[in-house]
Amino acid sequence: MQETRKLSIDDTYFQVFDGGSPALVHTDIFATQKGFAQLATDAGGDVDGIFGPSADGVILSLAEKNRYYHFHGAASVQCADDPMFFDMSGTNNGTFGAHLSVANAWANPGYVSTVDPIGGSTDSVIRIPSLNYDYDGGEKLIVWWCGKATAEGSDVTFMGDSYGPAVPGVRVRARSTGKVDVVCCGGGVGRYSPASTAAVFDGAIRDFGFVIDGASRKYGVWVDGVFDAAMGGALGSMGAGSADTRTSNTWQIGAGSAAPGGTDGIAVRTRGMVIIRLPASRALPAVGDLTTIFKQLRANPSALILAGAL
Repeated sequence: MQETRKLSIDDTYFQVFDGGSPALVHTDIFATQKGFAQLATDAGGDVDGIFGPSADGVILSLAEKNRYYHFHGAASVQCADDPMFFDMSGTNNGTFGAHLSVANAWANPGYVSTVDPIGGSTDSVIRIPSLNYDYDGGEKLIVWWCGKATAEGSDVTFMGDSYGPAVPGVRVRARSTGKVDVVCCGGGVGRYSPASTAAVFDGAIRDFGFVIDGASRKYGVWVDGVFDAAMGGALGSMGAGSADTRTSNTWQIGAGSAAPGGTDGIAVRTRGMVIIRLPASRALPAVGDLTTIFKQLRANPSALILAGAL
């Protein structure tokens, strides 16, 4: 038995000599005929388990956290004296600004909180290591948040690594109407999504998720696990223009400007937070699949998203 060629990553054939007559047999067929175990893959082609012979199904699961995580935090599993908002998916822990004490950060049980940045105390937010999302490079960004915040009298930056078109990055705004929108900033321009149909910042516990697809220049917004009704079931356009969002700035919760910060921000109570950055080579999951993931996160913000889920 000798391997002769590979037609693709999934199509491997063996040259089998049976009774003196050579024949090409696909490895999947050969494995089934001989009772060998086979690799199980997810929709993206990544190995996530081993199938047993016959009808045994998956006999070994290699389920692991999604490899494209940037951050996953859940305040409900932390202690009131923890010195930071821990990243459960890796080491991108959210640090407390110089003007955000541990006592203030954990003042509201079940939440990690920020203080509205004001003059003299602008560094009162949570800072996550640089995301460096590349919108023009075709990367995909998936963000989910759950918590409480109350809209202010004017539009302010709620989270992100930018606070205006002149500062490269992604800016998530809390509109004075209580709704949310997303802006890709860079090169002095901003690519804006329309404001969400439903309110997020009304003082009640809410969750919202958004996705940005740099390849297709599209976005999507979910509030309380429901895809925005105004989008008609499909992702919307952010316009055809570019925006170089690459930046070394940290990602903030409660503002958009890196330390020492500014006064553009808002007081936020966070229950859970997830950031995933997909490379340009990976397709963005379908709207229905993202809806399911966001609903599951609302039910259990500490549950890690597995490799095969995206």
